[in-house]
Amino acid sequence: MPTIAVYDWSVVSHDGAMTTSELVNDTDANDPGAANYDAGRSSWVGVNYTYDGNPPTQMIISDDDAFFQDGTGDTAGDQFLLEDVVVNGKLYPAGTVVQNEFGLHQNINGNMVNVYVLRLGNDNVGLIPAAGLPTPHSGARFSPTSSSDSDLANSSTGSTNETSYDDVICFEAKAMIATPNGGVEAQDLRPGDMIDTLDRGAQPLLWTGHQKITFSSSDDKRRPIRIDVDAFGPGLPARALLLSPQHRILLTGRPGEPDELGPALGFLDLPGVSRVRGRASVTYVHLLLPRHEIIRAEGLASESFFPGPTAMRMLPPSQRSAVRAQWHELPPTGADHTHAVRPLLTRRQTRDRLMRYAVDA
Repeated sequence: MPTIAVYDWSVVSHDGAMTTSELVNDTDANDPGAANYDAGRSSWVGVNYTYDGNPPTQMIISDDDAFFQDGTGDTAGDQFLLEDVVVNGKLYPAGTVVQNEFGLHQNINGNMVNVYVLRLGNDNVGLIPAAGLPTPHSGARFSPTSSSDSDLANSSTGSTNETSYDDVICFEAKAMIATPNGGVEAQDLRPGDMIDTLDRGAQPLLWTGHQKITFSSSDDKRRPIRIDVDAFGPGLPARALLLSPQHRILLTGRPGEPDELGPALGFLDLPGVSRVRGRASVTYVHLLLPRHEIIRAEGLASESFFPGPTAMRMLPPSQRSAVRAQWHELPPTGADHTHAVRPLLTRRQTRDRLMRYAVDA
């Protein structure tokens, strides 16, 4: 169940001749280099597409193969939305067919930059840059010189626009957690499994809680924070990571200063960190260890579940009871759920630290 990220038409502008109708309805790029080029229509090639710096919209899709394709090229079965999503102000319900309508390509110093036009139902809704490209900043520009299509008569590259899901910007809904046996998705961890920690080596998992949150509006404060690949340095995180807004990330102190834990919400001013838009719901997974620990999710150091007053209030009653039950069953040596593993910062304190570090740098 890949999750893809699209920059919709509300965050991407263009200087081409395409009308709004063509932008939404065209099923090929009308490339001058393609056999089926129609001089009476606008072309998507030779146009500058400019990003405004706002984050993409994420959506979970179902597909029975590993390839993101146009509807005419997907022989194994349809790709469709697993959850409702709002794009360009329009609701697309679960079950809507998803297509990689056509590809747009730009050769920059011998490196091919690939972007795909996403179609939901009968509408082209935006652009999906290939994986490995920098997160588009405000003013970033893409200027394709060629195109690809499932119908080769509409392709100037001589190839189709089919691509592996590994090659489009996407993330798994469940973070990969470091264990002695390698990375394991949080959803697959069970009590008794061993989790790698920064301070105390491998520690047993006592309890896992799965909590599905359905959002009431686009500005719901519970919407997750997305951290893009390499946002905090090479491999940090190794894959795009979703965290609840109050989930804390390790903030390494300067020489002579302590390391601290700041909420993901406090990192929003950094490039590559954004609040998720467009998702109708998300499932958060809580991992309780004998002590509050620092663990690695997608390579990024963050906290295990800390059952403080705020976190406990956010849990459903049944999960609060399950956590409290663990307090009476803890092993006698070294168990502690009352002390944080590092000093805890508020959102404002986290932003202040980051601003000071930026000035010092």
